[in-house]
Amino acid sequence: MPKKAPNAKAIFLVKNLSYRRKNSYNVMRMQQPKDIEISEIDTTGPLYVEACQLRYDLLRVPLGITHQDAEKFDFEKDARHWVALNEGRVVGCVLLYVNPSKEGKLFQMVVAEDHQGKGIGVMLVNALENAARQQHLEEIQLHSRLVALNFYRKLGYKAYGPIFAEVGIPHRRMFKVI
Repeated sequence: MPKKAPNAKAIFLVKNLSYRRKNSYNVMRMQQPKDIEISEIDTTGPLYVEACQLRYDLLRVPLGITHQDAEKFDFEKDARHWVALNEGRVVGCVLLYVNPSKEGKLFQMVVAEDHQGKGIGVMLVNALENAARQQHLEEIQLHSRLVALNFYRKLGYKAYGPIFAEVGIPHRRMFKVI
């Protein structure tokens, strides 16, 4: 279990970002879409390029971050990558990185806006968690944007520590024992 950080208050000024809550849904009762395929990919093919573009378009463009300024994770090639495919098109993706201390970390979870609320995010997290169990990991950690906290909570993740800024927007640390 992660160490608890002391309680702290944080104030964030977020310009030009709309935090709209998507339609609320029960992730535990949601039927899995039949036309979605979850696949693990490597970092050498066209699906990886498409997944990176989706991550950039949904996670960085709204923040005003250009390709030139966008971060590339040092561990990108060492991470495991999953994509959600709809008719061959990448409509979601997620990364699992296992650091040298054998801690599993979920990164860059994203689902295309026209496919959100259909259970694809749940499918991606399930694939990641199943792989983590096969690697004998006991816990998954992540940094969640505040707007995604309830999604992860419904999947059993617990928030801890203070709110903090990452890429200029508020986040919380979360974990789940698997």
